[in-house]
Formats: sequence, C-alpha cells, structure tokens
Amino acid sequence: MSLLRIFNETSENISSDFINHDDIQSELAKINIEFQRWDQLSMLTEETNLSDEQILNLYSKEIETIKHLYNFHSVDTINVTPEFSKTDKFEPMRKKFLDEHIHTDHEVRYFIDGQGLFYIHKENKVYGILCTAGDFITVPENTPHWFDMGSSPNFKCIRFFTDDSGWTPNYLEKPISSKFPLLDDFLKVPVS
Repeated sequence: MSLLRIFNETSENISSDFINHDDIQSELAKINIEFQRWDQLSMLTEETNLSDEQILNLYSKEIETIKHLYNFHSVDTINVTPEFSKTDKFEPMRKKFLDEHIHTDHEVRYFIDGQGLFYIHKENKVYGILCTAGDFITVPENTPHWFDMGSSPNFKCIRFFTDDSGWTPNYLEKPISSKFPLLDDFLKVPVS
C-alpha cells in the first residue's frame, strides 16, 4: 500500500495521511511531483521472475514515453535485496541517500517490487512518500529530497537517466532529514 504523510518542516508531527492513490497523486501534483500507478504491468511482473532485459522489454512502451517526455537517454533496473544489508557496501550506500540533497536532473523511478521511502522538502512542508510495487514517481531537478531503503532493503526499480552527472547528489548545507523517521519507523506509525 502506498502512503503519503505530510509533515510541517519544523516537527515530526504528521499533519495529514493519504492512502488513496488519487488523493496521493492530487496532493503531490500541487508540488510538481508526478505520481502514477502502472497497475496492469505491475501485476504481470509480480507473477513471474523476469530478467532485467525482460522487464525493460515488457515496459518498453512506457519507457519510451518517459524517455521522450524528459529527454532521458538511458534506463536500467536496480534490485536491492535484504541480503545486501549484510554486506560492507550497504551502510555507505544507504547513508548516501539519507541526507537531504538535490540533483541537476529529474530523479524518476518505477517500483516493480518492494518499497522505498522518498521525502520531498518543499513549501515549508516535508512529504513522506512510501512507494510500493506499481508506483511511478518523478522528483524534479533541484528539488530537495532524500530516500530510505530501510534496514532490510527490498525493492526493484526501473531508473531513468539523462546522464550520470545529473544524478550526482548535491548535499544541502542545512539538511533537515535527520528529524524525520527512517523507513522502519515510518511504517510503525498507524495511518490516521
């Protein structure tokens, strides 16, 4: 289940929860965040264990539309499993995304499986967006945000790129990300 939590930027208190996809989409559109649901295709990929190439072929129509819309030149898949949390690479990778940052390019993800938590900091609010299988999200260039995969990561995504340099994080001087719950704690709070 996807979930949007809106916080005041000065506190961890939740001002609003949204679980209905249309409501999430509407609230995020107000801050220029595109949020879609690709239901039919997500059901197909959940039924079989497809290779990266098969996934990219299955979603080729949608991929080409997104590539054209944002002028992306490449696309790939990323698969992060709970076993990754047991490696030496996990903590540095997780930490890289936990600090508030911007990119000079759009950050666009389609969640094929699993979940991840995006935070968007905009207009004196912080938007916690739990993305799950079937969710498509765009974070526009120069939008302050951060991402948490949780202590036991489990997600598979299609990622879109103009080039690698646009995806390099530019960290903000006064990040507020440490004031907000990580994925594990975010999930423990009952939906209001």
